[in-house]
Amino acid sequence: MANSKDPRNTQQQVIDYLLTNPCKTETEIQLNVWGYNRQKSKESNKKYADVLRRAYFKGKIDRIRIQFKDKDTRKYWYYFVPLGH
Repeated sequence: MANSKDPRNTQQQVIDYLLTNPCKTETEIQLNVWGYNRQKSKESNKKYADVLRRAYFKGKIDRIRIQFKDKDTRKYWYYFVPLGH
């Protein structure tokens, strides 16, 4: 889904992706929208995370926290586009 003609990372790219692929994690969004693999890249994910945070704080996307397994203390944030957007 990465667009080589648009070198900028935009909130609209995230919204478009989440409209057709709801409830995705930050890692899944970064990989599928921009081709950025945070586990394998030496590059910082700050610029990608900032795009997500800006869209979240502006109310363009929302997130829910899901915890798997009772003994697992890790929390996962899943992002989606709220109804009416």
